[in-house]
Amino acid sequence: MKDSWCRDLFFRLYYADSADEVHHICINDSALSNPDNWLPYGGKKSNAGTFENQQSNPIPALAEKITNGIDSILVKECRLANLNPEGPPGSGAPRSMEDAVALFFGVRNLNWSDVARPREIAKRIQVIATGDRKTPNITVFDDGEGQHPDHFPDTFLSIGRGNKVKIPFVQGRFNMGSTGAVTFCGGHRYQLIGSMVPAALNGGTTSPFGFTLVRRHIMTENERAIMRSAWYEYFAPNGMVPRFKAIELDLSLHNKMPINGGAVVKLYSYQLPTGSRSDFTLDMYRDLNQYLYKPAIPLLIYEKRGYGGHSDSKVMLGNRNRILVDDRNNVEKIIAFELERDDIGKLAIEATVFKSGVNRNEYIKDKAVVFSLNGQVHGYLPRSFISQEVQFGMLRDCMLVHVDCSNTKVHQDLFMASRDRLREGPVTKSLLDVLVRELKQNHELRELNRMRRNQLIDKDAKSTDLIRNLAKKLHIDSDLTKLISKDSQLTFLGKVRRSAAEHLSGDKQRIDSKRFPTIFKLQGSKENNKQNVKAIPLGGNGILKFETDVENEYFVRTTEPGELQVKILTLHRPNKADGGTAPGIPSEPTELFDIRKTGPSEGTIRLSLMPKESKLSVGDQIEVSVSLTSPDGDREVVVWIKVVESRNENPEDPPSNREAPPTLPEAIEVFQNNNEEKTLKTWADYNWNGEEVVTLLIDGGTIQAIAINMDSPAIRRYLGLKRNLTENIVTEIKRRYFVNMYMHSLFLYGTMEKFVGNKHFNNIEINEVIEKTMRGYGLFLLEMEDKNLLAE
Repeated sequence: MKDSWCRDLFFRLYYADSADEVHHICINDSALSNPDNWLPYGGKKSNAGTFENQQSNPIPALAEKITNGIDSILVKECRLANLNPEGPPGSGAPRSMEDAVALFFGVRNLNWSDVARPREIAKRIQVIATGDRKTPNITVFDDGEGQHPDHFPDTFLSIGRGNKVKIPFVQGRFNMGSTGAVTFCGGHRYQLIGSMVPAALNGGTTSPFGFTLVRRHIMTENERAIMRSAWYEYFAPNGMVPRFKAIELDLSLHNKMPINGGAVVKLYSYQLPTGSRSDFTLDMYRDLNQYLYKPAIPLLIYEKRGYGGHSDSKVMLGNRNRILVDDRNNVEKIIAFELERDDIGKLAIEATVFKSGVNRNEYIKDKAVVFSLNGQVHGYLPRSFISQEVQFGMLRDCMLVHVDCSNTKVHQDLFMASRDRLREGPVTKSLLDVLVRELKQNHELRELNRMRRNQLIDKDAKSTDLIRNLAKKLHIDSDLTKLISKDSQLTFLGKVRRSAAEHLSGDKQRIDSKRFPTIFKLQGSKENNKQNVKAIPLGGNGILKFETDVENEYFVRTTEPGELQVKILTLHRPNKADGGTAPGIPSEPTELFDIRKTGPSEGTIRLSLMPKESKLSVGDQIEVSVSLTSPDGDREVVVWIKVVESRNENPEDPPSNREAPPTLPEAIEVFQNNNEEKTLKTWADYNWNGEEVVTLLIDGGTIQAIAINMDSPAIRRYLGLKRNLTENIVTEIKRRYFVNMYMHSLFLYGTMEKFVGNKHFNNIEINEVIEKTMRGYGLFLLEMEDKNLLAE
């Protein structure tokens, strides 16, 4: 292969505007059109399953390409530091991704928000959009270690080789994840790969620039007759990856940055979902932030399709940085808690509740709970998890829960190899059970859910009486009850209840919080009390509450975060033989306790200790040190834990409610604009865009209220088609519209809930199905009422 021919071919492919143009080049070039010049990807033709059983969504598939780039840069920096990336502990090589970033970039806790110019680092990983606006070409560049052309078959083009399995500070392991993006390329799934080794890693001179084209094999008629599916292949004339000499190349990166090492991957006519195709500095920026929640290295998103926005590029630091730094004004509350169990390891959980009116698509979309490993989201749960499992219906669209699994012992049992979904199994079930319990029992989340419910639901006696009276007049009340009752129970209807939380008078006095703690003591203890004793039942749960003056986000903030540390100082066990004690000190507190840490919240940190029945006995006494870290010296409290007989109570159970028989949900009229007295509910209160007809407010598994849009397109269009209507008729039309939307929504929900056990269709909840249905059904109901109403 001549050097000039290879160079010309690469640039013809690189600057092709679409998969169709690449295909045109392939069928008209003698080398590319020769089937003998294509080899099976991974060395075997049975590779389709590997490609097509990866990510089910093009965004996380693209995130895998970026993750590979991050890995490559970290490995490059390790080698530049004369360290062996596969070196054993003690060799100087980092043992985690967080350690690698701290060692090579001087950035601790993956916190890039304090770096003076993160763009200088971000330009080392670029995501570039070119070509068509609906199916753009996406180029991913990384300034990493690169590969020699001779090594392509064992690196870029291998499957399951485990090339990085011995490197502890990278994300990838088995060279499989990045194949998923190829299946979202248009046409024949064309992908271009190019790479060169930088001079610093190649004896002072850059390696030749190698490149190849990947595609799904174009089957002949004979092959179709004998092969079940096409395989994926790469271009290698005479069995060699094409190459040409180069010191540096201009590949039209941001600010004409030259490439003198690293890798570039171009995905042609990439098939993005609706809502992700427009200006990459908006849509792709938002989407990648959600999947790369806390990336190890910032990246640069570069839009070249001429959208004419404020800027054609944007630095992306992940959703966590957006929440804690960039968009902090959109956040109402961040609640952090940490779980430590000997069998699972450590789980760090952050629940972020956004303010009313914040567009959920910016941070959540349909991913209400995200599980990350080294900052990359590996699985998620839909919003229905919040409303149905946790039963915080009012927080369903405004709460994002991040579960950091980086320090767990079981992540291999939690996530699929594709890194885009959870693995079904006992480990996942156990973790979800723990997560549901922790979220449900969190008193701050319960209070936020209650406050949101009260904001949206006003008890309007006039509207409720209208519903009851018209229901009787229309003779559908008893029929409705019979049809939608399930096992003679109206389980989806709310109860008249008096919750103790709703009758607490007065707000807790707010403290003057500080950046670092000056106070840390056990609540209820005296200053000179050196014998803090807490009795905890065996197999139960003991809660220690500490008073502090540090700010609420001390444990989760990006800059100088603190930590609550728990250590076992002494363990005394009763000695039945001689009545003495036998001391012993375990290495980790999780050997004796399951541990949960919550806060700080308004001056309180809660530490829950759950003694393990397999490790402790009644009468055991444990001396525990609890320290709150601080730059000017850690603050320590020592507590003696005494294990006592178990008792049947849970101190964190919410107060019981006194229930009454089922009652109809509240009926709420919602208008586009408010009146002069500001007494109406408006579209803005419900984050409506005006297309809605009804919204069912579900909380705790029951319908709390049904909000009806009194200025919906259905009622406006209906009234607009009528002429010479009297004021009385218009009033009656609106009254009937109101009651029909209410009763039909209630009827549909009760019927569907009766027959659909899991309460959702492909992660779309029943109330969402009804809300979408009523948009078209509303006008139909008005038309059905037309003849009878006008005849009266």
